[in-house]
Amino acid sequence: MATTKKTATKATAAKKTTAKTTNKVSVKISVTSCANELYIVGNTKNLSAWDAEKAVKLTKKGNKFSKSISFDKNEVVEFKILAGQCWGCVEKGAFGEEVENHAFAATDGLVVELEVNNFAC
Repeated sequence: MATTKKTATKATAAKKTTAKTTNKVSVKISVTSCANELYIVGNTKNLSAWDAEKAVKLTKKGNKFSKSISFDKNEVVEFKILAGQCWGCVEKGAFGEEVENHAFAATDGLVVELEVNNFAC
């Protein structure tokens, strides 16, 4: 019994000294077009590895959408915004043109804010 308690104490101590391996990033999107739902899809496992059907739903408040997502520390993240869980609803520029992937390096407390003008659907 004492051995089990001692092992648990060592595990707890090890956990406290382990360096943080993930960073929490907040993504905030405002839209100028009518959108009831927004999703984020990207190159990381936390963003469904470009699988639009598994894209992460953002929370809506007014015409703004947001979500806090954990990424590996300093992970380079690329993403797109979707108005549905399909590539047919990918974000577009003000004149319907394609937009480049958005990108950032995941640092703790980072806030990524952007505006989306149009969607393909």
